Amino acid sequence: MAVGNAESPSLLFNTLILLSVLERFPISISLLLGVIAILIKPNALYMIAPLTIYGIYDLIGKDYRNALRSLLIILGILITWGGWILYVDYMSGQTGAYWQAREVATVPLYAGFLTLIYRMAETITQGNIGEILKYATAFLIPLIDLWLVLLVPFRSEKHRLASISGLIMLLFISFATSNPNKIFVYAMTLPSHLVIGWVILQSGFQSLLKQNSSSKGHNFLAITAFWVYVLVSIGMVIFFVVGTPLGWYI
Repeated sequence: MAVGNAESPSLLFNTLILLSVLERFPISISLLLGVIAILIKPNALYMIAPLTIYGIYDLIGKDYRNALRSLLIILGILITWGGWILYVDYMSGQTGAYWQAREVATVPLYAGFLTLIYRMAETITQGNIGEILKYATAFLIPLIDLWLVLLVPFRSEKHRLASISGLIMLLFISFATSNPNKIFVYAMTLPSHLVIGWVILQSGFQSLLKQNSSSKGHNFLAITAFWVYVLVSIGMVIFFVVGTPLGWYI
């Protein structure tokens, strides 16, 4: 909140949602975290996919209480979001006011699922460097994240599947809203995006210090992932610093 944007508290509460399931917080606290998360930003919708994965695994493992916890958080997110939409429409006196408020200029919400691909192809043919870089970086982030998720070791495969599902849901919603900005801005509110980057940096740095290790295959993958992630991160910083005043990213 202190930095003046909603992404930071959104990341915080999205992380707390997952921790509430993994650490088995009281159900009332877990539900409250979900409600607060969706009221901060609609990004909490991305948490539905990981929560579903954990809920299914808990149901199979006969941990019915934790499965119920995941289900209640999902219902809390959806019901609160739906209630907020109705409240905005009621206070404005106009049906659909919520969706109109969330529209971005030249990016109509739900214009069509393939609109994002059409706009990207159109941008490439027009040769607008700023727009091309925006689309390139937008798709590069989730693709790199998906690749890194396959490399990161997990104690249980359910955590890997939960991370993948969150990234896929992010892409799905981005396609539905036809807005590339949502991909690389809202990815910053996914807990897995932050954790994966940290693990890759830590693992790669350790491999650089231990290049004589017997596990050369692991070291090669870790170092490769490390440098790819570093280069992508530096490229993103350059894109934002240079592109924002030039109007590439708005």
